[in-house]
Amino acid sequence: MFGATAGSFALWDESADALLLTDSTPIQIGDAQDLTLYHDGSNSYITNKTGALKVATETSGIAITLGHTTSEVTVADNLTVTGTITLADGSLALADLDIDGGTDIGAAIADADLFIIDDGAGGTNRKTVASRLKTYIGDNTPAFQVRASAVQNVDDAVSTLLVWGTEDFDTDSAFASNAFTVPSGGDGKYFMYTKCKSDSGTANSLQSMAILFRIDSDERFGTEFFSSGQISGTDEILQGMGLTLTATLDLSAGDVITVYGYCNVTAGQARFLAGDNYSCVFGGYKLIGV
Repeated sequence: MFGATAGSFALWDESADALLLTDSTPIQIGDAQDLTLYHDGSNSYITNKTGALKVATETSGIAITLGHTTSEVTVADNLTVTGTITLADGSLALADLDIDGGTDIGAAIADADLFIIDDGAGGTNRKTVASRLKTYIGDNTPAFQVRASAVQNVDDAVSTLLVWGTEDFDTDSAFASNAFTVPSGGDGKYFMYTKCKSDSGTANSLQSMAILFRIDSDERFGTEFFSSGQISGTDEILQGMGLTLTATLDLSAGDVITVYGYCNVTAGQARFLAGDNYSCVFGGYKLIGV
């Protein structure tokens, strides 16, 4: 059978039991020739111009395979999947994921939110909750802050343990009896701070005042005020002098951190104040990433 176009014909090959069609000689199916099959010498085509082109099986559960193990299948436009996509491990490159157009979560990340991570043991992607990432990264805990709730008198040349009557926070319940004790598993570097407001109290002559951090029984860090002369407790009361002390301490579980006050007076007592609730403060927290 020959067509009007030269070289276009169909031939029944008896030896091959096949109907042969030359390049660009199509098979057209349908009243309006809606479905067309042909080869143009370079590529093969199945085209459809009416309705949907459906590739399906009549029996549920029978697989449809597109392509070959070494061939590439290209979807030229949108692909909609109503079931489940199963991809071979390592077949999807991270660079191929485009999430720029994704909907933002629109809220703060919660502990139950999920992330996808590579397990590092062969490239397997797994899910994890945000709370586990927080545990891995760590946070600035243990952390605490306490403050004095009453004026404290300090005798001459006597290291005096400062008393903290109000607790602002204590994440690991590690502060008790005026001391912070590093809990089990809490080894690391800590930033410690204290601020103490003081005055000459009943001291006849205040020569100096100091605050010190003590690790167990060892006084490690301190800051001190020296007067330029005699400061009289009766004639020239020193009001509201502030001492601030900060330190980065390398601590181990069981270490006990306290704050001590110290003064030099010729008679009477100096004192640490508590009038505005934050006159004397002691706190600290564990550093991460160091």
